[in-house]
Amino acid sequence: MIEIANDARIDIAEEVRKVIAFHLPVAVTELTEDAKLTDLGADSIDLYEVIMSLEEKFGITIDDRDAQRFVTVGDAIAFVKGEVGRFQGADRRPYC
Repeated sequence: MIEIANDARIDIAEEVRKVIAFHLPVAVTELTEDAKLTDLGADSIDLYEVIMSLEEKFGITIDDRDAQRFVTVGDAIAFVKGEVGRFQGADRRPYC
């Protein structure tokens, strides 16, 4: 979990799952870390929309090379956690 303004705690994994569930026809409960995004019905447009939403939600940048590594839900969670973690303690707050 990370801290954001007014000391709220955010579960990054849960927030990533919510973003994915918004774009794919699946329930958040189906989004286990080993679930493949394509097996969940994601096509290239869906994946693009997921990437864009993650960038906006967490204030991060996901380049094409990194996006291609998003095979499973766990891959997306790990990447976002890593990017958000890089900004912990910095002046910039990646999650707004």
